[in-house]
Amino acid sequence: MVLNLIFIVSSIPIITLGASLSSLYATAQTLSTDEFTGVVHEFIRNFKNTFYRGSRIFLILSLSLFTIVVLTHFTILFKVRFLTFFMSFIFSNFLLITFVIFPIGALYDGDYKLVLNNAAVFLKSDLIVSMFIFFISIIFYIMIPLFFPKLIIFHLLLGFSGMAFFQIKVIKKRLV
Repeated sequence: MVLNLIFIVSSIPIITLGASLSSLYATAQTLSTDEFTGVVHEFIRNFKNTFYRGSRIFLILSLSLFTIVVLTHFTILFKVRFLTFFMSFIFSNFLLITFVIFPIGALYDGDYKLVLNNAAVFLKSDLIVSMFIFFISIIFYIMIPLFFPKLIIFHLLLGFSGMAFFQIKVIKKRLV
Protein backbone atom coordinates (compact mmCIF):
# COMPACT_ATOMS: atom_id res chain seq x y z
CA MET A 1 0.00 0.00 0.00
CA VAL A 2 2.84 2.38 0.85
CA LEU A 3 4.59 1.60 -2.43
CA ASN A 4 1.43 2.32 -4.39
CA LEU A 5 0.85 5.67 -2.66
CA ILE A 6 4.48 6.75 -3.18
CA PHE A 7 4.19 5.80 -6.84
CA ILE A 8 1.00 7.83 -7.29
CA VAL A 9 2.46 10.89 -5.57
CA SER A 10 5.70 10.72 -7.57
CA SER A 11 3.71 10.38 -10.80
CA ILE A 12 1.71 13.57 -10.31
CA PRO A 13 4.19 15.60 -12.36
CA ILE A 14 3.76 13.82 -15.71
CA ILE A 15 7.41 14.41 -16.56
CA THR A 16 8.44 12.01 -13.78
CA LEU A 17 6.10 9.19 -14.83
CA GLY A 18 8.87 7.18 -16.53
CA ALA A 19 11.15 7.45 -13.53
CA SER A 20 8.24 6.60 -11.22
CA LEU A 21 7.38 3.49 -13.24
CA SER A 22 11.01 2.38 -13.30
CA SER A 23 11.30 2.95 -9.57
CA LEU A 24 8.01 1.13 -8.90
CA TYR A 25 9.18 -1.99 -10.72
CA ALA A 26 12.73 -1.82 -9.32
CA THR A 27 11.33 -1.47 -5.79
CA ALA A 28 8.89 -4.33 -6.34
CA GLN A 29 11.76 -6.47 -7.59
CA THR A 30 13.89 -5.58 -4.55
CA LEU A 31 11.02 -6.17 -2.12
CA SER A 32 10.40 -9.58 -3.64
CA THR A 33 13.99 -10.61 -2.81
CA ASP A 34 13.80 -9.49 0.86
CA GLU A 35 16.93 -7.34 0.47
CA PHE A 36 15.51 -3.95 1.35
CA THR A 37 15.86 -1.36 4.08
CA GLY A 38 12.39 0.16 3.80
CA VAL A 39 9.81 0.82 1.13
CA VAL A 40 10.17 4.63 1.08
CA HIS A 41 13.96 4.52 1.24
CA GLU A 42 14.12 1.87 -1.48
CA PHE A 43 11.71 3.76 -3.76
CA ILE A 44 13.68 7.01 -3.44
CA ARG A 45 16.99 5.21 -4.05
CA ASN A 46 15.56 3.48 -7.13
CA PHE A 47 13.98 6.73 -8.31
CA LYS A 48 17.40 8.41 -8.28
CA ASN A 49 19.13 5.43 -9.89
CA THR A 50 16.61 4.91 -12.69
CA PHE A 51 15.57 8.52 -13.33
CA TYR A 52 17.38 9.03 -16.65
CA ARG A 53 16.77 5.53 -17.99
CA GLY A 54 13.07 5.55 -17.06
CA SER A 55 12.58 9.07 -18.40
CA ARG A 56 14.21 8.19 -21.72
CA ILE A 57 12.13 5.03 -22.11
CA PHE A 58 8.98 6.97 -21.25
CA LEU A 59 9.91 9.70 -23.75
CA ILE A 60 10.44 7.10 -26.49
CA LEU A 61 7.12 5.42 -25.63
CA SER A 62 5.31 8.79 -25.53
CA LEU A 63 6.66 9.85 -28.92
CA SER A 64 5.76 6.46 -30.35
CA LEU A 65 2.24 6.71 -28.95
CA PHE A 66 1.85 10.24 -30.34
CA THR A 67 2.96 9.03 -33.78
CA ILE A 68 0.56 6.08 -33.65
CA VAL A 69 -2.35 8.31 -32.62
CA VAL A 70 -1.64 10.85 -35.38
CA LEU A 71 -1.29 8.16 -38.05
CA THR A 72 -4.46 6.43 -36.83
CA HIS A 73 -6.32 9.73 -36.97
CA PHE A 74 -5.26 10.25 -40.58
CA THR A 75 -6.19 6.71 -41.60
CA ILE A 76 -9.65 7.15 -40.08
CA LEU A 77 -10.02 10.66 -41.51
CA PHE A 78 -9.16 9.52 -45.03
CA LYS A 79 -11.11 6.25 -44.63
CA VAL A 80 -8.25 3.94 -45.47
CA ARG A 81 -9.62 0.72 -43.96
CA PHE A 82 -6.51 -1.41 -44.43
CA LEU A 83 -4.32 1.15 -42.68
CA THR A 84 -6.87 1.52 -39.87
CA PHE A 85 -6.58 -2.21 -39.19
CA PHE A 86 -2.81 -1.99 -39.47
CA MET A 87 -2.68 0.93 -37.01
CA SER A 88 -4.85 -1.02 -34.55
CA PHE A 89 -2.36 -3.86 -34.80
CA ILE A 90 0.54 -1.44 -34.22
CA PHE A 91 -1.26 0.08 -31.22
CA SER A 92 -1.87 -3.31 -29.60
CA ASN A 93 1.80 -4.21 -30.10
CA PHE A 94 2.74 -0.88 -28.56
CA LEU A 95 0.66 -1.72 -25.47
CA LEU A 96 2.26 -5.15 -25.31
CA ILE A 97 5.73 -3.60 -25.31
CA THR A 98 4.69 -1.00 -22.74
CA PHE A 99 3.44 -3.59 -20.25
CA VAL A 100 6.67 -5.60 -20.51
CA ILE A 101 9.40 -2.99 -20.82
CA PHE A 102 9.38 -1.56 -17.29
CA PRO A 103 9.40 -4.96 -15.50
CA ILE A 104 12.26 -6.07 -17.76
CA GLY A 105 14.07 -2.84 -16.93
CA ALA A 106 13.85 -3.63 -13.23
CA LEU A 107 15.52 -6.99 -13.74
CA TYR A 108 18.47 -5.79 -15.84
CA ASP A 109 21.00 -3.09 -15.12
CA GLY A 110 22.16 -0.91 -17.97
CA ASP A 111 21.09 1.99 -20.10
CA TYR A 112 17.79 2.42 -21.90
CA LYS A 113 19.08 0.81 -25.12
CA LEU A 114 19.92 -2.39 -23.25
CA VAL A 115 16.49 -2.40 -21.61
CA LEU A 116 14.76 -1.93 -24.98
CA ASN A 117 16.87 -4.74 -26.46
CA ASN A 118 16.15 -7.10 -23.55
CA ALA A 119 12.43 -6.35 -23.78
CA ALA A 120 12.46 -7.11 -27.52
CA VAL A 121 14.31 -10.39 -26.93
CA PHE A 122 11.86 -11.35 -24.17
CA LEU A 123 8.87 -10.55 -26.39
CA LYS A 124 10.28 -12.70 -29.18
CA SER A 125 11.22 -15.62 -26.99
CA ASP A 126 8.23 -15.64 -24.60
CA LEU A 127 5.29 -14.32 -26.58
CA ILE A 128 2.75 -16.41 -24.61
CA VAL A 129 3.91 -15.00 -21.27
CA SER A 130 3.99 -11.51 -22.76
CA MET A 131 0.43 -11.90 -24.01
CA PHE A 132 -0.65 -13.22 -20.60
CA ILE A 133 0.85 -10.13 -18.90
CA PHE A 134 -0.78 -7.95 -21.56
CA PHE A 135 -4.29 -9.35 -21.02
CA ILE A 136 -4.04 -9.34 -17.22
CA SER A 137 -2.79 -5.74 -17.34
CA ILE A 138 -5.62 -4.68 -19.67
CA ILE A 139 -8.16 -6.26 -17.35
CA PHE A 140 -6.62 -4.71 -14.27
CA TYR A 141 -5.80 -1.22 -15.56
CA ILE A 142 -8.73 -0.66 -17.94
CA MET A 143 -11.58 -3.11 -17.41
CA ILE A 144 -11.84 -3.02 -13.61
CA PRO A 145 -11.90 0.82 -13.34
CA LEU A 146 -14.40 1.10 -16.21
CA PHE A 147 -16.84 -1.63 -15.22
CA PHE A 148 -16.40 -1.67 -11.44
CA PRO A 149 -15.99 1.97 -10.36
CA LYS A 150 -16.70 1.06 -6.74
CA LEU A 151 -13.35 -0.73 -6.67
CA ILE A 152 -11.41 2.43 -7.54
CA ILE A 153 -10.26 2.91 -3.93
CA PHE A 154 -8.89 -0.64 -3.89
CA HIS A 155 -7.28 0.04 -7.23
CA LEU A 156 -5.64 3.23 -5.99
CA LEU A 157 -4.38 1.62 -2.79
CA LEU A 158 -3.03 -1.65 -4.17
CA GLY A 159 -3.40 -1.67 -7.94
CA PHE A 160 -0.13 -0.42 -9.37
CA SER A 161 2.17 -2.05 -6.85
CA GLY A 162 0.17 -5.28 -6.93
CA MET A 163 0.49 -5.49 -10.70
CA ALA A 164 4.18 -4.63 -10.48
CA PHE A 165 4.77 -7.53 -8.07
CA PHE A 166 2.73 -9.85 -10.30
CA GLN A 167 4.54 -8.88 -13.49
CA ILE A 168 7.98 -9.11 -11.88
CA LYS A 169 7.16 -12.54 -10.43
CA VAL A 170 5.88 -13.92 -13.77
CA ILE A 171 8.82 -12.58 -15.77
CA LYS A 172 11.41 -13.73 -13.22
CA LYS A 173 9.90 -17.21 -13.23
CA ARG A 174 10.25 -17.39 -17.03
CA LEU A 175 13.81 -16.05 -17.05
CA VAL A 176 15.11 -18.55 -14.48
